[in-house]
Amino acid sequence: MLAGRTLVKQQEVLALLAQHNPSVYTEWKLVDLRAALPEKAQPYKTVDGTMHVNADRVTAELAARNVDTDSDDAEGDG
Repeated sequence: MLAGRTLVKQQEVLALLAQHNPSVYTEWKLVDLRAALPEKAQPYKTVDGTMHVNADRVTAELAARNVDTDSDDAEGDG
């Protein structure tokens, strides 16, 4: 979705999400994006003063969440 880019302006992330799934994301605001992202993947101000989302941080946090979820599922099987 981010075409190999690491830093994406948070406004652009919202637009890309709305393109990807309009029925869910069209009405999202910046506050909704911030609430949906894990703490370590929150938007931050870059040198030029604009707010960006780091795609690598989002990917890492999602992967960590999936590992935690898989561990929880395995514990429940016993």
